[in-house]
Amino acid sequence: MKIIKIINLTVLIFLFCIFYAGFLGKIMGQEGETDYYFVDGQKIVLKLSQKYSALKLKPGTSVAEMKSFEADIVSAGFGTVEDSPILQKYNIVLVRIKEGIGPSSFRAGTESFSTRDVVESENAVYGVGGIDQVLVNEFIVQFKSDACEEKVAQSIKSKNAEVVKKDEKIKNRYILKFTGKSAREALAISNEYHQDPLVEFSEPNFIAIFPKRPRIKGADVGAQNVSPAATPNDPLYPNQWGLNNTGSTGVKDADIDAPEAWDIHKGSGNIIVAIIDEGVDTEHKDLKAKIVTPYDATDGDNNQEPNSWDGHGTACAGIAAAMTHNGLGVSGIWWNVKIMPIRIAYSNYAGGPWITTDAIIEDGIREAVNRGAQVLSNSWGGGTPSSAINSAINYAIANNCVVVFAAGNCCSPSDPRCSPWTQCPRPVIYPANLSPSKVVIAVSATNEWDEFKTLTSSDGENWWGSHSGPEVTVAAPGVHIYTTDISGTDGYASGDYVPNFNGTSSATPLVAGTAALVLSQHPSWGPTQVRNQLQNTSDDLGSSGFDNQFGHGRINACNALGGSCEYTPSNCATIGFTNFSTKHDISQTLVNAALLFSTVLLFLLFLIIRKVKKGAI
Repeated sequence: MKIIKIINLTVLIFLFCIFYAGFLGKIMGQEGETDYYFVDGQKIVLKLSQKYSALKLKPGTSVAEMKSFEADIVSAGFGTVEDSPILQKYNIVLVRIKEGIGPSSFRAGTESFSTRDVVESENAVYGVGGIDQVLVNEFIVQFKSDACEEKVAQSIKSKNAEVVKKDEKIKNRYILKFTGKSAREALAISNEYHQDPLVEFSEPNFIAIFPKRPRIKGADVGAQNVSPAATPNDPLYPNQWGLNNTGSTGVKDADIDAPEAWDIHKGSGNIIVAIIDEGVDTEHKDLKAKIVTPYDATDGDNNQEPNSWDGHGTACAGIAAAMTHNGLGVSGIWWNVKIMPIRIAYSNYAGGPWITTDAIIEDGIREAVNRGAQVLSNSWGGGTPSSAINSAINYAIANNCVVVFAAGNCCSPSDPRCSPWTQCPRPVIYPANLSPSKVVIAVSATNEWDEFKTLTSSDGENWWGSHSGPEVTVAAPGVHIYTTDISGTDGYASGDYVPNFNGTSSATPLVAGTAALVLSQHPSWGPTQVRNQLQNTSDDLGSSGFDNQFGHGRINACNALGGSCEYTPSNCATIGFTNFSTKHDISQTLVNAALLFSTVLLFLLFLIIRKVKKGAI
């Protein structure tokens, strides 16, 4: 009897653990693993967000009714509401979990509002690496190029689909809605459609929510005494250590040797660099003369001026191509090339997240190519991959564009805004992580000491670090970067310039600008030759040869232009990750722990039964 009781107790514990693991998975969002879609033939599994929920209101809901509904959610105390014209377009009320509220309480709060008369459905929100994506009943479908219009129309009708948009720029490209279906039901139909012989790909047109980049705080690092031959007369140039570090800030020569590069070549006015971002202040005194053919992909017109608080794109533009040697402000890495501002996203308030869609991002990239940009600077990324965005990148590369992406920024656990899914260290984000398979340049960040940027590097910005991994191509300065800001009191600072822009966001336009210099010197080169030149002429930092932090090294503009600028590494120890590993989500860790405990109990049960059979008890 004693043995039977032990066995029964063990079995009960085991079953409880299995139930608990399933329950835990549910409240932490693990049931989202049943949702998926395909990119380039690969199944992309989706996990539910632990930060957001989305409620779709019924068609015909007035703005006043939506605002009242949102106010009720805020009053209930379990979440805050993110607002955006893009969300309003889809009748989506996006709720973010309030600080201090647990997942189960947030879930209960959302469910209590999902039964209101004004609500049509609760739409899934998926999260990966700190980026969240709302599923709506809207899907990007690419039919094969040889499919005639009649067959395409028949196929769409057979799926009971409605054409939301037929893309006139891309042959056989449609955005479809599956009539009478919830977003998740429509996702299942889209996955079936993906297998159709007539279809190249079918995927969700996610509403993407990108968090704001690293916080900008702290003081200017100060001016340096500069003396190389090609010294611009811009008054803030001595503060730009990334271009020329004399050693008063960090370590001498921990820079890209920009003045020595300018002695060789200053760039051509025939080269255009697209700043694909949240908009650029085209009236800025240090940018205005460089601006050509702006475009706003968020609404399809040419007025891409940023919101007064959205300074990110203006800062990136100044790093790459501010007017140089004009006696004003800062110096850009190239003197003569042009800037094409492309707006693909925006925030709805200061400090708020970017909100955009995959279709908008794809359109921005393609339009930059169509308008003549030769270099595409992308200080953004994250989330799950997209066939549509991949196709835009392929289109750019096929048209001989150099494509540069930020590797991404992680954050410190001590930062209250930092979630467990964005804590350092982190792997290179999408689309930068395409660099092994496509001619893409993925950029990590360094500081004034030529250290890889981490939470403990010598620069004092202990709230963020650079992502790393085998996909990193090169590194570039990304801390305390002096650059342009939205004019006047708008943007990051109270003046026209910001002294401490940071992140791989700031390293990326520096690489893009150097790529433009190389391309202007060798106009017949394609993206592969430009990338190889940047890799082969970089200053080797960290471990000898390629490593996961610096890639092939920190870029050297002088050497990239064929110069012979020697670099002698300092004796200062570089701080980096010797063994890179991606942290698991807390939810997955807890589920795994429960399953492991169950396995151990099952093994103990096996031993008990074995002893019983042998008559040992």
